[in-house]
Amino acid sequence: MHSKTSLFNKEIFKQDFRAVGWVSIIYFLGLFFLVPLPLFMDMNTAGPLTSAVESDGGLFGPMFAFELQAVFLLILPVLMAVFLFRYLQTKDASDFAHSLPISRGRLLHHHLLSGVVLLLIPILVNYFILVVTSSIVDVSGYFTMGNAAYWLAIFSVVSILLFMTGVFVGTLTGLSAVHAVITYILLLFPAGMYLLFSYYLDMTINGFSGVIAQEETIQYLSPITDVLTADASGGDISYLPLSQVSLWLYAAAAVVFYGLSYFIYQRRALETATKAVTVSALQPVFKFGVTFCTALLGGMYFGLSLASYGWMVFGWVLGGTFGYTAALMLLEKTWRVGNIRFIKNGLVYTVGAGAALALLPLCWQGYESYIPDQQDVVKAYISEGYGEYEQYQSDGTPIPYITSGEGIESVLNVHEALVEYSDSMEKGEDYFFINYELENGRKVQRQYQTDDPRIEAARQVVYETEEGRILQYPVLTLDDEQVKSIDLQPNGQGSPQTIIGAEKISGLLMALKEDLRSQSYEEMVHPTGMYSWLSFRVESETGDRLPNPFETMVYEGYEKTTSWLKKEGLYKEFMVGPEDIAQAEVFEWPDELLSEKYPRFIYNRLLEQDVEPLAVESEDKIAPLLHGSHDQDEGAYIVALYYDDSNKEHNEILAFSKENAPDFIRQHFE
Repeated sequence: MHSKTSLFNKEIFKQDFRAVGWVSIIYFLGLFFLVPLPLFMDMNTAGPLTSAVESDGGLFGPMFAFELQAVFLLILPVLMAVFLFRYLQTKDASDFAHSLPISRGRLLHHHLLSGVVLLLIPILVNYFILVVTSSIVDVSGYFTMGNAAYWLAIFSVVSILLFMTGVFVGTLTGLSAVHAVITYILLLFPAGMYLLFSYYLDMTINGFSGVIAQEETIQYLSPITDVLTADASGGDISYLPLSQVSLWLYAAAAVVFYGLSYFIYQRRALETATKAVTVSALQPVFKFGVTFCTALLGGMYFGLSLASYGWMVFGWVLGGTFGYTAALMLLEKTWRVGNIRFIKNGLVYTVGAGAALALLPLCWQGYESYIPDQQDVVKAYISEGYGEYEQYQSDGTPIPYITSGEGIESVLNVHEALVEYSDSMEKGEDYFFINYELENGRKVQRQYQTDDPRIEAARQVVYETEEGRILQYPVLTLDDEQVKSIDLQPNGQGSPQTIIGAEKISGLLMALKEDLRSQSYEEMVHPTGMYSWLSFRVESETGDRLPNPFETMVYEGYEKTTSWLKKEGLYKEFMVGPEDIAQAEVFEWPDELLSEKYPRFIYNRLLEQDVEPLAVESEDKIAPLLHGSHDQDEGAYIVALYYDDSNKEHNEILAFSKENAPDFIRQHFE
């Protein structure tokens, strides 16, 4: 009678459970204390008061501490792989395991099955508890079954992906100490390289913004960043963190890592158990990869810190040398690597990495000089930074695009001036963000940073158009019917008030629009006098209230608006007067800081230097100080106005030229 050999060896599974069963137990307990237990506790007290599915993301929301769930999700599968395949990094254990009467392929599959089962059981048991609970009591205020099913899918797929990544790395390395480290490096590698490249291109390619590139893409380049930046909002599957496309891609990646692990494991030599990289052909790749990454990091650090191409090259050399040395010491497992061969090979790797970095920007030369043709541009947007554009998108408020031929032409002229007069390495104080939407549906985005005064004339043309004013003052787009109320937020000691009623709203909005349309370019970019805030509560065309109000400042020089406020008896309560200022301090603009543009920056420097100011306390002298200029490029005097003697951080910083300064200031400093 022939003996039968089972494909499943329960003794191997028992051994695996004794080795890594604790990981599975911790995984179960962690998820249980974060998901089912809070559910039981809350239901036992008051029950759901609000719908967590709609407002808090269901099982992905704050009540179930999804951030802590993510910690278990991202750590324990990697630990499972590290401890399950630790025998590969110990020579005696590796020799013993591979001397058993079982093929390498079957041995690998047994360990893989053990790892996957021990990872999925904690997830499935917790999911089963949720299902049973939902069949006994109403849990719709906490989560839906679709929400729970998607939770199951995310934790299952991501756990298997991280485990398979750890297994793949385990077949490549013979050092337990670096197994987990390299696993996380590999998982973060696409996102990390994208981050480094985007910063590098930001320094070397004029108009390229690393921040914009990272904002729109980096989240999806690693399962770790994808999970950690998940937006927990909504209980419907379409609103849950990690899209279905991401899950399918992660499942496919897990299959790829399985195939690579199987291929390498079958060919792995037993004597490589203690080597950092077990595949000899990959050792040069490892050395060049580490050298290239550290050279890129070194160049980025010195380039960003000192804004110099020379220092960036120094960073390449220093970073590349350090990276090559570290990689060689890891491969050789000794710090004594300094010899002629080390110097020769180090130069080859460092020069190779530097050459690759130097040649990379050449591929982007067309990017720097590209300006769309006017006939191809459907609409354009220009602002002082990407943040404003992003805020419009996140708030869901309409973006004030420029669509007229005259307006688009003026934006293109600014773009041409920026291409000619700005440099990627020379960072200035003025930011320019430009966004075009073309007829073919493509977006073109550029961001610049410069101090060159030759840009100013082109920008002035944009802002003096009607659409340019709307970019500065989005309130100009509002109709009376859209505004449901106006909040008056005094910047001084007055009390906030709310204006309701169609007649009053219409009167204030009309007066404000007249003032905003009459502002000169200089008044738009360098307003004078004290200000307070108006916030407009607005409904969209569909009748939904927009999440954030339209806001604008009201300055003393807004004649129509201040007249309306005086007529309604709101002026004294709303606008800042000398009685609202507890004390003022006047500083002379120092000669050594004449090149600096912003009064607040100079004010902070003067405080650091303990410069003695002119103190002003009487209201009759404070009154003329309220008419200084905000963000003035140059001047003779800086004025700090304090609302409260006990809190000098609550202040306004204004500036005066010598000609516009009150007489008592000139007399004091002369």
